[in-house]
Amino acid sequence: MESFLDIFYLRGKVSPNVFLWFLIVLFIAEILFHLFMKIINSVGWDGSIGIVIFTCGLIGYELSGKTLPFGIGIAFTAIVFFGFGYVINKINFRKWKTLYLCLTCLLLFALTFVFGMICNNIVIDMASARYGKYPLFLIAGGAGSLAILLFSVILERFANKHLSILKFWGKNSIVILVTQYFFFLILIAVDHLILKIGTGYVSNIRAVIDTIIIMAGETLIIFIINHYFPFVVGRKYENHRDNLGKI
Repeated sequence: MESFLDIFYLRGKVSPNVFLWFLIVLFIAEILFHLFMKIINSVGWDGSIGIVIFTCGLIGYELSGKTLPFGIGIAFTAIVFFGFGYVINKINFRKWKTLYLCLTCLLLFALTFVFGMICNNIVIDMASARYGKYPLFLIAGGAGSLAILLFSVILERFANKHLSILKFWGKNSIVILVTQYFFFLILIAVDHLILKIGTGYVSNIRAVIDTIIIMAGETLIIFIINHYFPFVVGRKYENHRDNLGKI
């Protein structure tokens, strides 16, 4: 019962499966952002999104360190990044020259490092609404998010034919987010019961092996869900035997 309450952040802490807690906060943030966008569209002024971002940022700052049901306080901070993504989405980075993409990506990664580490802002725990120095957190988070976006465009440009599995995982990230914790439990059980290895044992090689095992299992689960139980993820059933990319 306590774990169930923690999934919805009703006791001020997250459940062992922190990924489910994140989905609840993400859902609240999306609902609020949708309502704000409907208001903006009714006003008809594009500058309103800036007001929404600024206001949600202030609310998120004021609620820092406070635990509210369903992570509502944390959702306001998430909306800041939603708004940032809404604005950035209007820019077609695929039209940029590769040199500009690479230089901008490197600059953004550098900004993330400067504001996130050199400025001593590395202790971040959104589950506890702890952001360190809030403005630096937003700058580093925004710069890092945009850097990853540009890096994905660069990857797509140079290795598009070899990224099908990454696209497959990306389009099914919700399934991975929900189910990966159960793979962790299976691996921990194998460690204790078969390999007799304690949970404190960690190595780079072992981390790589665990990641490969988990993603292989995730790929199988995604395939089964998409082809036989698509309603689980809100999709309609279609009888396509070879539709691995239907995600």
